[in-house]
Amino acid sequence: MITAASTKLYDAAYLDRMRPFLWPLKARSFSLLGPLVAKRIADIGCGTGDDAYHFAREGAEIYAVDHDLSLITAAKAKRSAPLPFILADAAQLPFPDASLDVIRFDRVLQHVQHREGICREAFRVLRDGGLLQVIDPDYESWSFFLECRSLERKLLEAVSHRRIPHAHAVRNLPALVLACGFLVEGVEGYSTLVKDRDFACSIIRFDRVFEELRESKSLSQEELAAWQELMTRPAPQFNLSLQFQILQARRPART
Repeated sequence: MITAASTKLYDAAYLDRMRPFLWPLKARSFSLLGPLVAKRIADIGCGTGDDAYHFAREGAEIYAVDHDLSLITAAKAKRSAPLPFILADAAQLPFPDASLDVIRFDRVLQHVQHREGICREAFRVLRDGGLLQVIDPDYESWSFFLECRSLERKLLEAVSHRRIPHAHAVRNLPALVLACGFLVEGVEGYSTLVKDRDFACSIIRFDRVFEELRESKSLSQEELAAWQELMTRPAPQFNLSLQFQILQARRPART
């Protein structure tokens, strides 16, 4: 399956823990979709299903798709109301041509190497004028507000090129969807701030990334000292700035 990352870094418990933190971002992405009543929506990479249940409450005809059976099992166990959860690969969707109004990828494509095949599959199943929405973090824009910029760059590059090997390529998403035939309606940046050190590390395990850099002797004495200073900052002085990208594109009329 080409939807899965080479080493999975999340499970149902992680997704549930992230939900309250990500809610403002999700709410913004929902608002960009417009009225949902009677729209046929596929939430690709649905995880534990919270977004799919939200769409169903708003009157959408929702299809929740994930390649991970354990996540689908957890999603079904969360609610009594039945929803069509589908075990499938994003590159081989079980939908006819031109059958959906909206396809949504929320923090999915960062884990995928072969994005083009997935985008072309989304293009196939969307109706004329159908909407593609992609939400992904831009790891290389994150910041701890360190004076030691070399440490910050090493941490972020280790995450976006090694820990999540394909994450850096989310910056190419507008060009990619254009190449797949979509018309880009807009790209919106969404910023948030984490002030809890433990939660910041739990999001992406920056502490583990630092240890890997230290063990590989990739850090200077200045960078080692900068990390120690960051980890001992008083709570009000610890900040991690996070930038997300919300991309929306339309499928033009078939010729």
